[in-house]
Amino acid sequence: MKDGLSLWMDATRQFQAWAAHDRTLIAQEPFDVFYDASGNHRDLTQPVKEFQPQIIGSEKIAAVRLDGEDDFLRWSGDDVSLKEATVFIVASTRSNKGGFRAFIAASENGKSDYTSGFTIDLGPPASDGGFGLMQLNVEGKGFGGAGNLLKGLFPLEEINRFTASIASGKGNVRAYANGEPTGQRDRAGGGAFKINNFTIGARLVSTDDAPPHVRGFLHADVAEIIVYDRVLTDDERKAVDSYLAKKYEAGADALNRSVARGTPLVPVKNPPAVQMFMPGFVTRTLPVDLTNINNLRYRPDGKLMALAYDGNVYLLSDTDGDGLEDKVETFWKNEEQIVAPIGMALTPPGYSRGDGLFIACKGKLSLIVDTDNDDVADKEIVVAEGWPPSISPVDALGVAVAEDQSVYFGLVCANFLSAYLPDKDGNAQYSLTSERGTIVKVSPDFSKREIVCTGIRVPVGLAFNKQGDLFCTDQEGATWLPNGNPYDELLHITPGRHYGFPPRHPKLLPDVVDEPSTFDY
Repeated sequence: MKDGLSLWMDATRQFQAWAAHDRTLIAQEPFDVFYDASGNHRDLTQPVKEFQPQIIGSEKIAAVRLDGEDDFLRWSGDDVSLKEATVFIVASTRSNKGGFRAFIAASENGKSDYTSGFTIDLGPPASDGGFGLMQLNVEGKGFGGAGNLLKGLFPLEEINRFTASIASGKGNVRAYANGEPTGQRDRAGGGAFKINNFTIGARLVSTDDAPPHVRGFLHADVAEIIVYDRVLTDDERKAVDSYLAKKYEAGADALNRSVARGTPLVPVKNPPAVQMFMPGFVTRTLPVDLTNINNLRYRPDGKLMALAYDGNVYLLSDTDGDGLEDKVETFWKNEEQIVAPIGMALTPPGYSRGDGLFIACKGKLSLIVDTDNDDVADKEIVVAEGWPPSISPVDALGVAVAEDQSVYFGLVCANFLSAYLPDKDGNAQYSLTSERGTIVKVSPDFSKREIVCTGIRVPVGLAFNKQGDLFCTDQEGATWLPNGNPYDELLHITPGRHYGFPPRHPKLLPDVVDEPSTFDY
């Protein structure tokens, strides 16, 4: 697709391009010229050796490896006029420490990219820690202000294809991820872009009277970036994306193998089924075939209740008396009512609403019960729902039932990457009255609920001990905050306390006292 092709940066073509210029390109070594394959000779360069990225891979598949510290490449030249644009990006992001780390930025001389051209970057929040990419900021002249056009999570260290089409009008700035539409925003006029700089791996930005400077360094392997000076039709866009998808299928694995060093790990021969118990424990595998089991609870009659992540619930029993459950019966066949369940608690013996279990899941806390005593659930009762949204793919988590039949459950915090929820002026929007990041108590008749405590991050497990004390496991208590705790926490839940996510801050959150964890692990 060459009509309107303005810039074509293909890492795999660089070995041949360098040879055509009587130069030898050596993999895993810094390189100073990224040759443009569009025919427009907009080659990106980096003359300063300390700022040069590496080329990794081979003539079969390659990428530009940017270190996220100071590496970038830039073309500067005469005016390039773009009334519209379509940009394709193929990259494996290795980490994201936040601060608008850019795949590509286009700008006019002496002006910031977001006021004169455009930037396609990862937005303000960090996304390290295994959760993957959560934002794609497409911002520029006529559509200023950070705006996330990404939906869902996109894993780090995997090849992802991002596409942005930019035109004036309502909803005409559009983003796609791996071929699927993910978001759009308006562009209110702004006229044509006058581009003098294309920058890969960083941005050109000034937030004061000083000239624009390089910032927002990307930590990624960039395999290919293509820029058109027009908005491609849907068929054209799909054709280019299909070409890129086929070209880079399993690309991240190939690139990672190309730079692998050291001695490969050797698997342990005949490993035990479970390797995390202290000495003295014995494990035996049940002779059943079940997958993605999140929770196990024994009923008073000795049968084992098992909750799967797909929302199905199974009842397991031992038919031959050898101590191993060998029979599986479906207690609840999920028909998409239950999404992403993490926590469960059994109903108390003789429970008036039936025999079953409470399930904490996406968007609600449900009670699944068997009302006719045939060991098959026949009713779902929504116990609680309707709390503020979160960026997390999981939602309600651990659940426990008190002696008085009150039900306690946990809600993941609003944003584990930006705990104080700062607005554009830096003022914290975190509220101690929000149910997000709390343990919540529901009355026995389900008619009311109240916040028990605040400062919770990801409350995976809840349980009462025999004395009636409530405990919670909080996943990685404050990993993404200064002085945060990198360990999981065991919390003794006491009403009215704040458990440190986010921690007390003299400006952003001055009116709390952080309760320490009982145990870190």
